Formats: sequence, structure tokens, C-alpha cells
Amino acid sequence: MVTSKFLKGYAVIKSRWISGNILDEYLPFIATIIVEENMKEIDANIICQKVEEKYDINIQSSVIRLVLSHALEIGLIIKTREQFVANNDKIQKYVISETDFDASWEFLIKSFLKFCKSNGEIEESKETVQKNILEFIEHYDDHVLFNNIEDIDLEDNRFLICWCHFIQFIKGSDPTTYSFVLGLCSANIFKNTLFYSAEKVGTQSDLTLFLDTPMIFALLGMDTKERQCSYRYIVDKAKSVGMEIRVFDHNLEEVRGIIERAARWVLNGQYDSS
Repeated sequence: MVTSKFLKGYAVIKSRWISGNILDEYLPFIATIIVEENMKEIDANIICQKVEEKYDINIQSSVIRLVLSHALEIGLIIKTREQFVANNDKIQKYVISETDFDASWEFLIKSFLKFCKSNGEIEESKETVQKNILEFIEHYDDHVLFNNIEDIDLEDNRFLICWCHFIQFIKGSDPTTYSFVLGLCSANIFKNTLFYSAEKVGTQSDLTLFLDTPMIFALLGMDTKERQCSYRYIVDKAKSVGMEIRVFDHNLEEVRGIIERAARWVLNGQYDSS
């Protein structure tokens, strides 16, 4: 049974589960972020940050830019006055609706807990059951999809035993819930295919990121919110891989000079704050 994330992703691509243009598969994630955040200006770095926060997945900004270029080509994003903005009429069609999923997920949890109670099996909290189900899907998604649950080493794990029995039970008695479980397993493999990265996180401790004057002012909150978030994301990512963050002396002096001149001007009696 295939267990490698890389090999699972390869199998997904070769089986043509993914459409002709793989960039299309990223569009719903990007569209959902753009709409939910009500983004006035499309910024690849901000989208990277928001995707990571919302979906707990890490997409390189270079990939995001490819997807955004594709979105521009098909009209989901348009360029106006040197800015890239969402075409609201079209992009809404790609937004992921979480309402149906939430209802199906809640029903799955309730059905499993009811099954456990009626069979005198485990009595766990809803939170614990949810955690265990997600861990099961992460490790055994391919076993469910290819109908090889019997190959799972249950050992003395009471949850695994009960959950596997439950899957076999709903397979014959509740096709809708079983289909939802299959969908969860498919989605996990699909996620790992689109957002696959090596298990070991690389470091760039030998590299240094130098901040120029506009970046410094943006990080200090003296620029648009979009640029501030974008530069903060770049700095945070650089620090996370071990890069040093530095400023050239002439840039530091330039920033100090601008702030000092601005301070003198504000303290000037002729300054009009309006």
C-alpha cells in the first residue's frame, strides 16, 4: 500500500484526478482568501500568509504568482490604474463554501459516537474523536480509498478498531456518510499533491536579507496596510529559515533623517494637522 506523500501525489496526477491545468486546482483556495479578506489590491505575499493561516499549508510565493497570472488570463483578476483587483462577478464562482462541509462533518461525528455507544465501544469526547479521525485520514487515507482497511495494523488501539468497524458499517448502511469519508480521504491526498513539500524544512542560515528604506517605513506602519503585511510576511519567512535581517548604515541614516525632519515639522507652529 502506498504511504509516501510524494508517491500518493504522483498517483493522483497520473490517474488524471487533477484537471488539465494544475493551476486551476489552486484557484478556489486563492479566490476564497481574496473574497473573505475583501482584498482591495491583490498581493501575492499577503495571499501566501493568509493561505497558511487559514488552511495550515505553505505555498511558495512563486507558485502563488503563477496562479495569479493564470487568474488574470481567465479574467478572475483585472488590472486597473496600475493595480490588480478581483473581478467580483467571476471570482465568487470559485469561492469554497464551508456550510455543507460543516453539516456533514458534524453528522459524521454524531453518527460515529452513536455507533460506539450502541456497540459498547469507546467513550471519547467530541474533540478527541475529531482529532483521532483527522490523524487516521493523514495516515490511512489510501487504505480507505483503495478498500484495504483490513491491511491496517489495529494492534490494541480501541479507536482504530471501532473506527474501521464504523467505516465498514456505513459502507453498506449509509452511502452518503461513507461517500463523505471517501471525500475526506481523497481531499487529503489531493492536498498533499498540491501542497507537497519535503518533510525536512531547509535552512538558509548563510543568507542575509537587507531592508531598504521603503521596507523599513512599511514595517514601522508608515505605509499602506497591504505593504506592511507583505513586508512582515517576507521578514517572518526569512527569519523562519535562519536568514539574518540587516540594514545598511546609509539606509538607517536616511530613515533617521526623514523621521527627525518630520518631527521638527510637526513641532513647528505653522504645521496644520488637517
